[in-house]
Amino acid sequence: MRNRAKWLIAVLIVLIVGGTAGALTAFWEVDALWGMGRVKSGAWGTNFTFGGKDANPWVRAGVAVRGLLALTRTETVYFQPLTDSEGRALRTDCDYTIQGKGVDARWWSITVYGDDNFLIPNAQKRYAYTMNNIRYEDDGSFKIHLSRLPGDGNWLPLGEKTQDFSITLRLYNPGENVCLNPEKLDLPKITREACQ
Repeated sequence: MRNRAKWLIAVLIVLIVGGTAGALTAFWEVDALWGMGRVKSGAWGTNFTFGGKDANPWVRAGVAVRGLLALTRTETVYFQPLTDSEGRALRTDCDYTIQGKGVDARWWSITVYGDDNFLIPNAQKRYAYTMNNIRYEDDGSFKIHLSRLPGDGNWLPLGEKTQDFSITLRLYNPGENVCLNPEKLDLPKITREACQ
């Protein structure tokens, strides 16, 4: 009886350790490998298999964790920066400016997400700018300010607590050149202004 109890405890420990190690490895692999096939344009990157039948299992798992129901590249192209335009990691204790002009698409938006991949809660209930609600400069360009503290003009809050954040530029019904020459697109620049 005692041997049987020891055996059951040993099996249970192996299952717990193995299951935990397997889950951590799976999350690490999804995080590390879902960017396979990533195409860069400045600080921004995309993967044209998002939402498509040709997506590998890692991309599909990454979309399930981060993107929820991605559309195919003919419907929407999703660009996300991993850094600012100078290659520095994005940090919520820094202020940023996203500056550029409209991109060749029927409709576009720029949205900021928290470390949980959800919209960052804020009193203003402001989460994104689109080509229809952004205030443009006289030359047709735009500036979006990202910061924790309220700002003037096109301002997106980064939240009150320190957390990772991500930015997504969505191009709905993108122009032909978006998919043919993505690395040559003139996508908005992301400039770090100041850090606290």
